[in-house]
Amino acid sequence: MKVVVFEKDDDSNHHIDFIHSSSTMRCNNYGIKKCDKLKTKLIAGKIIPALATSTAMITGFVILEALKVIDNKEFDKLRNTFSSLALNTHLQSEPMPPLKFKKTEMDIRFGGPSQPVIENSTKWDIIEIHGPKTILQLNE
Repeated sequence: MKVVVFEKDDDSNHHIDFIHSSSTMRCNNYGIKKCDKLKTKLIAGKIIPALATSTAMITGFVILEALKVIDNKEFDKLRNTFSSLALNTHLQSEPMPPLKFKKTEMDIRFGGPSQPVIENSTKWDIIEIHGPKTILQLNE
């Protein structure tokens, strides 16, 4: 692997070709109005520096929190972070622990029908299923 510097004015590196084809696929998927390659080049020239700055900042915050989890820090040491480069604002807050469901509560997920929940489970919990199971075996 090697570092590649983004250069919008060098057509031989195909950076703009990749960005243009990716944005065209996104437009096709979501019904967004497409733009030509020249407009893509103009937009990318303005966005890429801001994107790189924002991405580096966000990645740093995520890695910092991941290191806390790996180091088994207490829950109250974790932070939610909000940053706005446009407003020159940086805020951190303590996340709330997940709510635990009671046996009588129903959980409505994705706008679908109500489902009974497991006592003291949270939305953060994971249910692992080992081996092939039938629907009846899952209800046991």
